[in-house]
Amino acid sequence: MPAGSIIQEGAVLTPAQNNTVYTVPAGLQAVFSTIMIVNNDGSQRDVRVAIAAGDTPTAAEWITPQTLPIPANDANPITAGLTAAAGDRIVAWCETGADVVVRVFGRLETAPG
Repeated sequence: MPAGSIIQEGAVLTPAQNNTVYTVPAGLQAVFSTIMIVNNDGSQRDVRVAIAAGDTPTAAEWITPQTLPIPANDANPITAGLTAAAGDRIVAWCETGADVVVRVFGRLETAPG
């Protein structure tokens, strides 16, 4: 994907493990306008999201240092205007259950330097 491309990616999360939702292509950076967490399950689900250098985020890489409770059949947007470097990943984790989706929206830009 070249610079200027729109990012619209998502993944259904596998419970109790880190899930890589999106990886920024080499030579580019990503500016995320929204990370949408959607809980299609009939029960509340706790979710965490990170921008990480690998598939297993360090404690400092979690955007949500604690879990976000997402009510049953509801959604929660993160709209902080986050930037990620080439190779960085959006990684999400949910506790139990199924039917939790994380979608990322943004734009690719040429990496500085």
